[in-house]
Amino acid sequence: MASAFFQVEGYENACVREKQSILMNRCSCGECFLSRRCEVILEPDLSLYTCGYDGFPMKRENYIKVHLKDIAVLPPIDLVKTKFRAIHPGTGTGLMSDEDYRRLSYVYSSIKHFASVLDIGVGAGQFVNSLAVSGRFERVCGIDITKHSNYERFTDSYELKTQNVADMPFDDGEFDVVVCMEVLEHLESETLVKALSEIRRVCRKQLLVTVPFNERVLPKYHCMRFTDEDVAHLFPDAHCRLLLRNPERKLLRALRRPLPTPWLLIEENYSRTIPNACKARRE
Repeated sequence: MASAFFQVEGYENACVREKQSILMNRCSCGECFLSRRCEVILEPDLSLYTCGYDGFPMKRENYIKVHLKDIAVLPPIDLVKTKFRAIHPGTGTGLMSDEDYRRLSYVYSSIKHFASVLDIGVGAGQFVNSLAVSGRFERVCGIDITKHSNYERFTDSYELKTQNVADMPFDDGEFDVVVCMEVLEHLESETLVKALSEIRRVCRKQLLVTVPFNERVLPKYHCMRFTDEDVAHLFPDAHCRLLLRNPERKLLRALRRPLPTPWLLIEENYSRTIPNACKARRE
């Protein structure tokens, strides 16, 4: 059985031989099991990646699998992509790949309501601009904790606020749709609980969240690893879709490298009436 070495202060040479522990990216020390901040180096043994779909350990079998290579980039997303790449060619912080734009398109196509939408974590602005230029929404709002260095605005038809997702200044049920992509993995566990409570509070009808699913190696800028257990605990009633990235598999196998981490799209739907007090404050 292959072994794994966990890069955790005080446990640099800790070795775990249980296959389940390796697959779940956890070691036996209490501290990193609770914080899940271990960085795992796996021996290049493809036999380790035999659990679940393409080696991603999954207990729930109700994840719908979506291959991003089959998703077309929709017109409003493509318009913003073209404008953005004209200003920021190449790759870098906040600059999206073609696969990222397909992910945005799939999330965009999943929106069911068109009165008001909140984009949490606008980053460089690709999605919030796409929502605004589409002309489908009566109100578009975006927030982020700070302005991204590559942020661009292509239209004045949306609101932008600098806010913490764990403490938003919005009324209960103020937005029909709330979208939160690639944000939650950056939050510490205590902040994550508060953020989820706030996100659900301001969402009236539909919540769409994406997170990287079952990351084998946790990047330094990620605080949380979302496993099947985490998703089941944090989103027990959600509908989930696995957004699969599609590299050249034969090449990866020849190089004995695992497939890239997929995204998990998590959707919750509500039926809520805005309290009269909230309506009065908005008026």
